[in-house]
Amino acid sequence: MVTAPEPREDLFIYLSVSEHAVSAVLLRDRGVQQPVYYVSKTLVDAETKYLPLEKLVLALVHATQKLPQYFQAHTVCVLTEYRPRSSVKGPILADFIVEFSPKGGKEMVYPVEVILWKVFVDGASSALGAGVGIVVITLEGIKLEHSFRLGFKASNNKAEYEALLAGLRVVLDLGAKEVEVYLDSQLVVN
Repeated sequence: MVTAPEPREDLFIYLSVSEHAVSAVLLRDRGVQQPVYYVSKTLVDAETKYLPLEKLVLALVHATQKLPQYFQAHTVCVLTEYRPRSSVKGPILADFIVEFSPKGGKEMVYPVEVILWKVFVDGASSALGAGVGIVVITLEGIKLEHSFRLGFKASNNKAEYEALLAGLRVVLDLGAKEVEVYLDSQLVVN
């Protein structure tokens, strides 16, 4: 079962190569290693003629291109050989992925579904005043709705900014660590 890592948790990556594919398995270790993400790349053309070390480098490059967020947010230790530990599954999983990777240039990427808080915000302005609407969906799927009038005159763009700020304040007060924010203002999104 794949799992999501904790923020800034140390991760391990096992690399594996074969004649026709390379793979990488990203793991967290809490006494028992648990897969976080895994990727595989089928070798094509000249890649099949690479030396084993070059294939390992290719596996690492492919993993860093597909999973940059993990390499930026975590310390990642690269492992390429089996080391006995309590319940080490990483090398076995990496070898399995390589063995059963599709041939013919196809690529396999298996994402981990990370459930985040969702925040939907919208702001609007008219001659009668400006207002904000916020919908928060918690990790448990609980929907919290709130709307209010702004106590000052605001353009539509200003109302959109205020909606975003109010939505972020709400989830911060509720203890959210990571959120996805949805809004319809191209200006605010950019």
